Amino acid sequence: MKANKLIILLSIILVLTLLSCEPKEERKKFIEEEPLSTSKEGLMALTYPDWIEDVAPKMEGDVYYPAIYERAYTLSEARKIYSEYIYLIEKYKEHYTENDNYYGWLKYTATMGINLEAYPTSYQMARTVEHFKFERKQKDYILSFNDMSPIVFISKYYMGDKEYAMEFYHHLIKENIDKLNPFMLHSIAYIMHLEGKEEEARLLYDEVLNYTDKKYANRLLTSALEACSYYYKMGEYDKVITISDTYISLGENPEDAYPYLYADKKFSKHFRENWNASYKLLNKYKSLALKAKNGEVIKMDHLKDGIFESSNTSYKGVPFNVSVVIENGQIKSIEASQKINGDETIDDRPFASVDIIPSKIINKNDYYVDAISSATVSSNSIKLGVMECLLKSSK
Repeated sequence: MKANKLIILLSIILVLTLLSCEPKEERKKFIEEEPLSTSKEGLMALTYPDWIEDVAPKMEGDVYYPAIYERAYTLSEARKIYSEYIYLIEKYKEHYTENDNYYGWLKYTATMGINLEAYPTSYQMARTVEHFKFERKQKDYILSFNDMSPIVFISKYYMGDKEYAMEFYHHLIKENIDKLNPFMLHSIAYIMHLEGKEEEARLLYDEVLNYTDKKYANRLLTSALEACSYYYKMGEYDKVITISDTYISLGENPEDAYPYLYADKKFSKHFRENWNASYKLLNKYKSLALKAKNGEVIKMDHLKDGIFESSNTSYKGVPFNVSVVIENGQIKSIEASQKINGDETIDDRPFASVDIIPSKIINKNDYYVDAISSATVSSNSIKLGVMECLLKSSK
């Protein structure tokens, strides 16, 4: 009798062991099927978009100083800055292990390439970064959470390999959502919406409600703007209000709010600007949701022709002025701008949002489009301006 019990117990332990090994084996499958074996092999295989320019960043002494992507005001400026990083990656790749900046260039360019739709390059770089990280830190590659996973997923999806992307999400991302850097959380959720997987989209967007004790809680603040954009589109106005109030309740003063969202950092100018802008934009989403609950909604199938204007704050508090032209019931054109005295543009961390966001909205004829990572505030400033214009057109 005791022997039978022992056999049953051992069987249970064996089953549990096999089940616990399955996630590891699934992660292993996705990694081992990749052709790269070293970071050097990955670097030698890199390919680039056809719009890349042969341009070197400025130098001070013997050191290159490329510009920062977020400062690019137009799409052409963003592409030029991207080209500067490609110049550095190519220039130093033969001796990349001797350059302390190389890993950062590679990771930064892989991330920002998503915004410029350089998906094949971002995918290649993301895989190379992971090999690079493994070689430098000598950690168990299979068991470590892949911080390039969002880039691999997004790139693969827009490259057309949707089946691979969705399996990759299921096995490498979904089980780690709570550990995921919120930087691209909204882009993953947006893809789930495109695929009609609204339960998964909600799972991702709703992470913004769980900011307590999160390492990157301050970045959930801007992700909350995208969550509001989604729930407004889905007609779930109470959810928009809930998400807005979650952050608005922390107080208008950023010094009151930052201990909740930035507990592991000192109070910074960056947080102040981010909070001031996001606080106002969340209030705007809440206002639109309250209007919608009273019957004042955007009617995309009943838009009146005309020119409509609106304005919302952005990252540094400088308004994005938005003008929308409706023609034959469709969004014909959108102009977004920031100016002083009528002619001077303002550097407001826009990452070409003045070009990219209007283009996305016009192509879809829809205000619900994915924001630009690293320019989420500017993206939502423009999106909210368009939404207010469409609301005026719907009356």
